[in-house]
Amino acid sequence: MIDGTTAILERVLDIRMQKHALHVSNIANSNVPDFKSKTLDFESRMKDAIAFAENSGNTERSQSQALENQAKNITADVYEDPLAVMKGDGNSVNMDKEQTELAKNTIAYEGAIQLINKKMALQKYVLAEGGK
Repeated sequence: MIDGTTAILERVLDIRMQKHALHVSNIANSNVPDFKSKTLDFESRMKDAIAFAENSGNTERSQSQALENQAKNITADVYEDPLAVMKGDGNSVNMDKEQTELAKNTIAYEGAIQLINKKMALQKYVLAEGGK
């Protein structure tokens, strides 16, 4: 059974994969003249979707349904990193920053996987023990 929380976590995984690819691309292009590093933001839209769902009804079921619907509409904004410092060749990739962001994203991705696994384990337990 997919609920609102699971739908959000699935969307988080999708966007985290996009973010991973973006940082890998930045790293791969770190020696390309005039390459501008890019960044991705989805956290603000995620927070807005959760806040909307929390205010959408009194029951847990209506909130979960709203969250599931909102998850489908969450998108990531990709843009040139406004904080990036241009090097002499016009390239703005900061390898230390990219590697740090890649590591942070990997940890967040693995955390979302763990949450999904725990939700599935709980559902499996409820189904197995529910008939006893």
